[in-house]
Amino acid sequence: MPAPGAIPEADQQRFARSLRSSRIILPVLLGVAAVAWLFYRQFDPEQFKSISWTWTAFAWIGTTATEAAGDAAAGRKKAAQSCAACHGIDGLAKLPNAANLAGESVYYLDRQLKAFRSGDRKDENMSVVAKALSDADIADLVAWYSSIEVTVT
Repeated sequence: MPAPGAIPEADQQRFARSLRSSRIILPVLLGVAAVAWLFYRQFDPEQFKSISWTWTAFAWIGTTATEAAGDAAAGRKKAAQSCAACHGIDGLAKLPNAANLAGESVYYLDRQLKAFRSGDRKDENMSVVAKALSDADIADLVAWYSSIEVTVT
């Protein structure tokens, strides 16, 4: 029996095969590397340092801009009612086939809940639970689960 939240071996192998068989990943990676190399060549080292700091600042601003818009306290209450049996109030899965949600990204949680709600993503349990969630409920749940700090010991 795998640990709660562990990715089953069959799923890991299927994912690895899909990466190897993908015809677009290598060209995309090579294209990104080529653009980065060309970009770097046109600047002297001092200019490149200032550009690097600028991009670092943009990345930081982008990260903070993805903080959840919902109310984490309301999300905790909603999680206790609707999510805790499978995902735990602490975001650590209670069932082997449930995902760990603690500390997950705002973007991922939001997209997945909305995909379950719309039917774009299907799961026997999640499709039913997500259909009853409003946009405000999703924002609150996302705020709660994304705010949980995970420590590994």
